[in-house]
Amino acid sequence: MKVADLFGAGVPVCALDYGATLAERVRHGTNGLLFSTAEQLANVLFELFETFPSDNDQTFERLRNGARKSASMSWEEGWVREARPVIIPETR
Repeated sequence: MKVADLFGAGVPVCALDYGATLAERVRHGTNGLLFSTAEQLANVLFELFETFPSDNDQTFERLRNGARKSASMSWEEGWVREARPVIIPETR
């Protein structure tokens, strides 16, 4: 999925940092996590899941909230406006 689709569904991303283009959408620690090397990816995943599922760890909630705020439209809003009329047309 594209980053925009994931954000629309309220899902934060963990993405390979390939430069300024990605940095426009993904803000490390706010709506996702960025890595440049395999070692950085391993560290990010370890940090995310080391205490999972802990009530004291707010990382996932912070990233989810950041992803939702980054979405121009939620997945559900996109479904109602774009896909549903095509897939489930109203009959009259």
